[in-house]
Amino acid sequence: MSSTDIATIVAAYTGVAVVVGGVAWKIFKNAVNRAVEDMRPDTEPMNELRHNGGSSLLDVVKLQILPMVKELKDDLKEVRENQIIIDSKVSKLEGRFEQHVDEAV
Repeated sequence: MSSTDIATIVAAYTGVAVVVGGVAWKIFKNAVNRAVEDMRPDTEPMNELRHNGGSSLLDVVKLQILPMVKELKDDLKEVRENQIIIDSKVSKLEGRFEQHVDEAV
């Protein structure tokens, strides 16, 4: 046998070994992935781990924070109206007090 015949045989065995090894690796990888999938618990919280575009934050702002801000604005408007009423009553009382002081002197 010549060296070219030996090289051809080695190359053929190497090629067959690479093909068989590749197929075996693919089968092994698929078996491991299936085993991992079977071991993984079926849970709903996996959806909570994915990015949802911030929609949960938007829901909190729209449903909780904005109504509170509107309520606070309404309360502030009412306080300002009451402040105007109280201010006018205090002015009237100051006028009466000054009038009583002027009459007493």
